[in-house]
Amino acid sequence: MYPTLLLASVAAALLSACGGGLPTPGTTPAPSQAPTPAPSPSPAPLTAAGVWLAPAYGYVLQITPTPQGYRWARFDYTSQGCLLSETQQLPASELALRLQIDPAQRLAQYREAGQVYSPGIEFAPASALPTQCSEAQRRRTVDEAGYRADPNADLQLIWHTFAEHYHDFHLSQTDWRALRPAANALAASAGDAEVFAAACTLTSALQDGHVSIFYGEDSCTTTRKPMLSDLLAEEYASQQQWTPPLNPSQQAALQDYVSQGIQQRKALPALRYAHTGTAGAAANQQLQWFITAEGYGYLAIHQLSGFSAQDTLASDVEALEAGLAQALQQLGQTKGLIIDLRYNSGGYDETALRVMRRLLPAAQTLFSKQARLGETRTALRPVRLSPAEGSYRQPIAALISNSTFSAGEILALSLRNRPRTVLIGEASGGALSDTLVKRTSGKVNFSLSNEFYYSPQGEWFEARGVPVSIPAALPSSADLAQLHDPGMVAALAWLRQQ
Repeated sequence: MYPTLLLASVAAALLSACGGGLPTPGTTPAPSQAPTPAPSPSPAPLTAAGVWLAPAYGYVLQITPTPQGYRWARFDYTSQGCLLSETQQLPASELALRLQIDPAQRLAQYREAGQVYSPGIEFAPASALPTQCSEAQRRRTVDEAGYRADPNADLQLIWHTFAEHYHDFHLSQTDWRALRPAANALAASAGDAEVFAAACTLTSALQDGHVSIFYGEDSCTTTRKPMLSDLLAEEYASQQQWTPPLNPSQQAALQDYVSQGIQQRKALPALRYAHTGTAGAAANQQLQWFITAEGYGYLAIHQLSGFSAQDTLASDVEALEAGLAQALQQLGQTKGLIIDLRYNSGGYDETALRVMRRLLPAAQTLFSKQARLGETRTALRPVRLSPAEGSYRQPIAALISNSTFSAGEILALSLRNRPRTVLIGEASGGALSDTLVKRTSGKVNFSLSNEFYYSPQGEWFEARGVPVSIPAALPSSADLAQLHDPGMVAALAWLRQQ
């Protein structure tokens, strides 16, 4: 297990969650208490106003007409309780973009601004709120009048949310029922800090990089595989002969070493292989490219978010599309392309698919996905894309690693079935599911995995990661000194044979 609590700021940068949800063949999920059955669907014609349920995600929307438009209220619920998590006043035009109603299927799909190609969360109409979400029964949050702190209830809420929505406890061989905290596990004087600490301990057994607990500036995540940041931290601590707990000065030095090590590895391909005058960068430096002396292209995609100064999908999509157009205008005539995803920490599924559109030679099913629904699952939803105009059609060698994470893995999974394409490096981090983001009544928030992503062949790579065809290690410190990059060597060797 690889806890990342000591490197909170580094982890926050590296563990960006896949997007596609409300914000912010595998084994069967372990038995747990099933979610409360949804109220019967409303027989009235579908309109945006009313109650909408997504039981696989534990989300409820209540949309009420007002003189100014609509009041949008989102609730998070389990079989044991309900919290009001978000309220907004929306004009009709924005509501129509967010909640896209399909009358033929009596469903509505939630999509963020800018979300076009990735599936949104599906909601079905209901006649009323679940009983536990009624005004009389729901718990108040710290943001509302009438809030009363109850740390033990919050800890139980976290446990129940995982029991009802976490995709597969068998991945970590965890008996979740045996880990349920006692009703009075926390002292009467406990607060959010104690809830945070207890939740970190509780969820660490899952070893899932998409399971995180957040409290203020602190977060905890335990990954299944050592990411590059973990390896560099261990390397530096060993060199300095430091043992935890580290003091603030040591932590700062450790984070500097990790950041510098990652940046050196990102810069290595251009230092060694870029032909003079061909290097470029765009989209907030998250896209970097060059052409080798032999005429092969190189495109590094360091994240699948953070392409713009604004922290929204819509702004990121705009900046990414502009950056890709600029990069592929220069790289379009190369005889083969290296896509470097080794340090890609994730982002949005939507941006991964927008990259993929520009790399497809023909229409293709990239993957399918579904979510846990009690003891069953939602319907499998295939994701199929057609190529963008002028898409890149030459051979592609894609570099991935343990540090290829989340939406970076979705891009790797999509590339895996592209014709004349090979994956090189090491299997990805193994956290493909989108993150299901939840809150407690206090100031502790948390996320979990509740979805299954399958290759077109029906393979499930959660935990083990998307596999490679040609192994290649990440550059070591000794490799850096010699400007040697094992992944680049392997990628160029493969492209020369195409």
